[in-house]
Amino acid sequence: MDKMEKNFELAAWVILFLSVIYFGGHFISANATAWDGIDLDTGSDISIDTGTRATIESTESMEPGMDIEVYDFDSNESNDVEIQYTHPDTGGPVQVEVYNYTTGEYSVLEMEIK
Repeated sequence: MDKMEKNFELAAWVILFLSVIYFGGHFISANATAWDGIDLDTGSDISIDTGTRATIESTESMEPGMDIEVYDFDSNESNDVEIQYTHPDTGGPVQVEVYNYTTGEYSVLEMEIK
C-alpha cells in the first residue's frame, strides 16, 4: 500500500469509529432517560420508564388501555398501571389518569414537560 491508501484507510476507520460513538451515545441516552412526574393522589415522585415525553408521544404508547411501568421513588417499587385517560396537552404538565393493578386504585399522574 502506498501512503495515500494508508491515509484513506485510516480516515475511513476514524469516521466509522466516530459515527459509532456519536450514534451509539444518542441511542443510549434516549433509552436511559425516563419521564418524571408526581402522583397527585399520594404526592410521590414517580418516573415512567418507557422514555422521555418526546419518545412517548411519538410512539403513541400513552394511549388509553396501554400498560406502562411506573416507578415510585417514595416506596422504591415499580407498578404496572393501565392508562385510563390522557388529558390534552395545554402547554403545561401532562396529566395521565391510570389504574394501578397492584393496589386496585385509580390515580392521576402529573408528568413534567422536558
